[in-house]
Amino acid sequence: MYLLKHKIDVFTTFKQWKAMIKKQIEKKVKRLTTDNGIEFYFMEFDQFYKNEEIVWHLTVRYTSQ
Repeated sequence: MYLLKHKIDVFTTFKQWKAMIKKQIEKKVKRLTTDNGIEFYFMEFDQFYKNEEIVWHLTVRYTSQ
């Protein structure tokens, strides 16, 4: 869990987390599931998913499923 002060910090934190996962368990992040939160709709995120070949799966906001 990462506590962020601003939603704009999501992209930088995600990249740091991804690098940590790759280094610690030597696995590639292949899929990311998020809600439809606006913090994931930055142009950098969209380009990053495509460049890193990460499948982005969206769920419905405010549901427990």
